[in-house]
Amino acid sequence: MEQQLSEIEFEVEGTDLIRIPDGIYQGQCIKYEPGLCFGKNKKLFLHFQITTEGEEFGKVIVMCFNVNYKKLPKGDRLSSKVFMNKVFKFTARTVKPKFNTGQVKPEFLWYSVIDELIEIVAG
Repeated sequence: MEQQLSEIEFEVEGTDLIRIPDGIYQGQCIKYEPGLCFGKNKKLFLHFQITTEGEEFGKVIVMCFNVNYKKLPKGDRLSSKVFMNKVFKFTARTVKPKFNTGQVKPEFLWYSVIDELIEIVAG
């Protein structure tokens, strides 16, 4: 006798990544933190709260940078604090992760990131 499985709905936990339409937004940098990507690549994560009026207002989107924590000459260093509390105009894009086979993962696993900081609007 073959047992039928019923469809269930579930949420993916452990992520604060969001998905918004690709486009140009404004947002304030509210937090920065160092981290690792894939357990080895050092990154700096900047969190921006969207200030553009509309459905996305108040949502937090992330931008990440590769970082080098080695001591660099003074002229080659940049403090993450230069981003804090400033409002930037930026472009957001959708990341569509892939399986090891190269096939794009299902849409519910897609997320948005800041692709480019265009300019400082305030701060």
